[in-house]
Amino acid sequence: MKIHPDPHLDSCFRLLDDEDESVAVTAMAELLDHEDELGDAPGVVQECGSPLARKRIHQLQAAITIRRRRRSFSHYLRQPQIDFATGLIEVHLQWFDNDARPALEQAWRELVESAQRNHLDSLLQIAYFMKRRGLTASGETTMQPELYCLGTVLENNIGSAALLTGMAQELARLCGLETRVVQLLGDFALLDGDGNVLFPIRDWGLMRGVGVENCEFWEPRTLLRYLSAMLFSHAVTSDSFRYIQTIGQALAALPDGELPESFPYPYRSVDDDAGMENSQPQ
Repeated sequence: MKIHPDPHLDSCFRLLDDEDESVAVTAMAELLDHEDELGDAPGVVQECGSPLARKRIHQLQAAITIRRRRRSFSHYLRQPQIDFATGLIEVHLQWFDNDARPALEQAWRELVESAQRNHLDSLLQIAYFMKRRGLTASGETTMQPELYCLGTVLENNIGSAALLTGMAQELARLCGLETRVVQLLGDFALLDGDGNVLFPIRDWGLMRGVGVENCEFWEPRTLLRYLSAMLFSHAVTSDSFRYIQTIGQALAALPDGELPESFPYPYRSVDDDAGMENSQPQ
């Protein structure tokens, strides 16, 4: 019985149970290059009698899911209009790629519904709500990726000041209060139209009468890139090669399998590095 109508792809599927790992890896790479043409064939292999083939088809499908999420996030960041909460979920899934999107959406929806019931119409109300919810800000660090992921922040009630400021702005917007994310005195904060500034890192403390000339303004898209960059930095410091590739490609908006030319070995091959050195002007 043919697994796939295309003879070449059919052969690749049949090689998934080859005991030679290098043969199977080559077949999987070829199937990944034709991911949009696979059709129902992966489901057929899942039902086959070979445990090795079933294991590899699951690995193949996981790789396809990660690639699609990466492309989705990269595409999302380039859209003229973005929904910040959707972006936060996309950032989370770049790191915790086995988590379920519906569960993240539900957790965020419950927080929004709670905020709307409390009528957050001022920074003081936002501060009270976030403190009552138990959300605590941590300083910016590349050593704890969970501080930059929406799901773990909602679960553990602790997150980076950058993420919590963005969350507070989105909750305020959904409650009809216009605010801006800023950096002031080195800290992320939320600014309202009256010059009041809310600092998550200072136990949601409020500062009044702040001039906008002292603030550095952050757009939602830039904040999402920052959160991703912090995850990327952690991946580099912890030698997490897979996350370096997936998040690096998403941020750089590069095709699958490519990384920025500035990446050194071992993220790019020695030949690539040599080629770059030879191309430099003498």
